[in-house]
Amino acid sequence: MEKLLKPVEVAEMLKVHISTIRKLYQDGELEYRRLGHRTIRIYQTSVEAYLNRERPIESRDVPNNEPFTIDFTELPPAGV
Repeated sequence: MEKLLKPVEVAEMLKVHISTIRKLYQDGELEYRRLGHRTIRIYQTSVEAYLNRERPIESRDVPNNEPFTIDFTELPPAGV
């Protein structure tokens, strides 16, 4: 039988706020089972799949060899 986790347990595992977990299961990112009117449990395999999903590389993860520069000639004079 598959292990079911409380949302608060998943939040602690992922080190996120409980509202983040609610949003994830409401958006379909985590599979869950309703055990009553207000009680839900999240499938452990769903959490594992979420953690192992392929994510796009964020721009900050890609090294940039060019220095950051600002062209101050295009800025208006101070006090204008």
